[in-house]
Amino acid sequence: MAHYAKIGLNNRVIAVNPVDNDIIINADKREDDDLAVRHLITTTGWPFWIKCSYNTKAGKHYTAEREESDTQEKALRKNYPSIGWTYDEDRDAFIPPKPYPSWTLDEDKCIWIAPVDEPSENYRESGNDTPYMINWNETNQRWQASDNYNAAEDKYWNPDTTAWVDI
Repeated sequence: MAHYAKIGLNNRVIAVNPVDNDIIINADKREDDDLAVRHLITTTGWPFWIKCSYNTKAGKHYTAEREESDTQEKALRKNYPSIGWTYDEDRDAFIPPKPYPSWTLDEDKCIWIAPVDEPSENYRESGNDTPYMINWNETNQRWQASDNYNAAEDKYWNPDTTAWVDI
């Protein structure tokens, strides 16, 4: 099965559709993108489709078991997109929306990077196996954590000591 991103105004992804192999395999038993695009245009009436790979993330191809593949030439367009992502023609890549103003684009992976590295470990309360929810705090330019979705964040990540600190 192959996947194709439906491209709208400003190269925004407005859907991602799968296409069965029996539709895209040609007489030579090879996958044919033209067959897939023609099928999508015929069935949806929408003219703009770009192939994407379910197994591509941050410029790498992964196996179905989510292990890095030995065949990186299968990495297609840097990322598997979602609705709201952008297709960048110059980079031939799908790029997610920028999450925060301070984040910068990693040109090789086409993903957004925080100005402070993400925590190297999840915060876990002593005796509790449930990791805290980790979020970026744009105002303080740091990672913070809370023990559930509704609780106030009560820890922050100190990248200098690589440890969680009470707020």
